[in-house]
Amino acid sequence: MYRTHTCGCLRAENVNQTVTLAGWVQKVRNLGAMTFIDLRDRYGITQIVVEEHSPVDVREAAARLGREFVVQVTGRVLERSSKNPRMATGDVEVTAGKLTILNEAQTPPFTIEEVSDGGDDLRMKYRYLDLRRAPLQRNMILRHKMAQEIRRFLKEKGNYMGICGGAYLPLSSSSPKNPYWLNIMEATEDEDLDFWHTGSAFVRCRIDEPDHPLFAGVAAGKTSSVNAVYWEGPCIHILGDNVRGLGHFESLLASGAVNTPYWEMADNDMADQAVHSYYNPVTQPVFDTLMKGRASFAEGSYKGHKLLLISPHPEMGNIGYQTRKDSLNFLLVYNGLFYLSAKENL
Repeated sequence: MYRTHTCGCLRAENVNQTVTLAGWVQKVRNLGAMTFIDLRDRYGITQIVVEEHSPVDVREAAARLGREFVVQVTGRVLERSSKNPRMATGDVEVTAGKLTILNEAQTPPFTIEEVSDGGDDLRMKYRYLDLRRAPLQRNMILRHKMAQEIRRFLKEKGNYMGICGGAYLPLSSSSPKNPYWLNIMEATEDEDLDFWHTGSAFVRCRIDEPDHPLFAGVAAGKTSSVNAVYWEGPCIHILGDNVRGLGHFESLLASGAVNTPYWEMADNDMADQAVHSYYNPVTQPVFDTLMKGRASFAEGSYKGHKLLLISPHPEMGNIGYQTRKDSLNFLLVYNGLFYLSAKENL
């Protein structure tokens, strides 16, 4: 058994129980005859005690431990003689009868604690370590709960079916490379699934149905278009009647391989990176061959549910001449949610 309890759940009522915990080593304090280990998982921290009379292999393993080692500990829960009111588990500790090192770790470049000694640049460089810290985990949990609540509201108030898997997921394919495609939309990407065959760029999409609710507040007539960031999305090829195109890729505006955008991107660092930095840029031949004229926005239906496919990334914000916090592109996201949650077609 990997664990019987989490590192945040033990209390005084667990005293004298034998438990198994697993997690990261937050801190080790070697006092000679005794070693104290703060063991952490996403639920909290529990103090582990290795005593002078602990088994030899336990003492040897404890002597090797460093920060962020992953360990499994089996032992008996004891009441602490010196309680720590700042810890949820501060009334108890676990005396180690067995200690297994599951994975060793190099010393991290900053402390993985509530308040870290690492600067912003360092923590962003080692983001996977920073995400282990409790403040960031609380943020992720809050985000998860908010997303759940939004989905619950949309489901209860309307006819919304959300699919978080990218616009590829509902498409149809018989290729063994695409085992997770749902095959519920009569559309495909007939160049076969290859997330890298296009790249990233700024593109112009011509709006084919300017009166569609998706484009409310965005389209301004039959010749409307929208400029957006494209980032390795599907080039949708419509095959049947249950899918119709709402807009199509019209032209390549800029990418690292073509030209430098002439507009200001100070408010759009992600878009700037997508076009100029470490993502492969779209070339003109690739755009002309794989994207031009293909659907960039499409609507389909499945068993009475409406689905929207959006190939570019409007959530990355505005492309314009000046810093803007009221991007029209964000309206595509909001409009899509309202449209999908409506009980009747708007």
